[in-house]
Amino acid sequence: MKTQSEASTRRALIEENKTLRARLLELEETLRAIHCGQVDALFVIGEHKEHVLTLDGIESAHRILVEAMNEGAAILKEEGIVLYCNGRLSAMLKAPLERVMGNSLFGFIASQDREQIALLVERARRESCSMDTTFCCQDGSIEPVQLSLSPMYTHGSSGVCAVATDLTLRNQARDELRNLSLIDELTELSNRRGFLTLAQQQLNLARRLNTEALLVFADMDGFKAINDSLGHSAGDQALIDIANVLRQTYRESDVIARLGGDEFAVLAMSTSEVNHAAIVERLQAKLDACNRGMERQYQLSMSIGVVGCGPCDPSSIGDLLALADAAMYVQKRSKGRSDHRDSSHDRTELLVRAPSPAL
Repeated sequence: MKTQSEASTRRALIEENKTLRARLLELEETLRAIHCGQVDALFVIGEHKEHVLTLDGIESAHRILVEAMNEGAAILKEEGIVLYCNGRLSAMLKAPLERVMGNSLFGFIASQDREQIALLVERARRESCSMDTTFCCQDGSIEPVQLSLSPMYTHGSSGVCAVATDLTLRNQARDELRNLSLIDELTELSNRRGFLTLAQQQLNLARRLNTEALLVFADMDGFKAINDSLGHSAGDQALIDIANVLRQTYRESDVIARLGGDEFAVLAMSTSEVNHAAIVERLQAKLDACNRGMERQYQLSMSIGVVGCGPCDPSSIGDLLALADAAMYVQKRSKGRSDHRDSSHDRTELLVRAPSPAL
């Protein structure tokens, strides 16, 4: 049988074990608070005296600086485990600090990039490196970021410093610049560069679908007369009116562009309802309706050339533009001869009206 002394010793060991576990838990909480930046000083009570360990001075200044950054920052160890992160990184990941720290940052990286990021973290123990990637946030959203990694040595141990820069604004600015380079500012149609890019893609699609594509080259008649008689603001408005007519005439899937000056182009897929004749007749009908309905000092007219490109035709967009341009000039010369034979104005001629007399 156990003696009373042995039972007392066992109870004392159990209590001491409980106390030790409680102190370990308290120490873990203290370390976590330090990593979260919630501790400015530690009071260590020894057997003979108290020690005060402050985190002010350089370390405190560094922490304030890191917390004020617009970028997310973290200290990583093996396998991307986050030892410390600032509030900005927590906000970028849309996750609380306790969810981020102690876990691998790789868990917040898009799956297709995790292996490469892991290799970069290992490389960053020797040299600085960076990569554009995507954060998969806790709420299910995604954030494009640039992750910059560099070696970090502190208190005799090594790690990796990670800085995450939000690329949302940069990408938006890049997209805006790309749009500006492909969009005509006046009419908001594609410009020549945009047309050559998008129309080639559409032409490739037509070939894959074994469908004919139709390229329309349209030149505005009498544009110089509008500019000379009514001024450049009226000329600009006429170009905008033409652009609107083209939008109303063709489908959203068709590529419509102002190539420059008074020249426009459309690339459309041929269907039972969209063929060489129909594509011109529809445009002329919309021009007539616009002329009847608008209160302008001019009327709209266009000379048009149309060419088709079958699935087996190897012609490029540049080739088709040249052919349609030639067909358009045939029509324009025909109009000129018709004007000499008939002084009346037919429906494809642009008129410059005199201003209405003031009442």
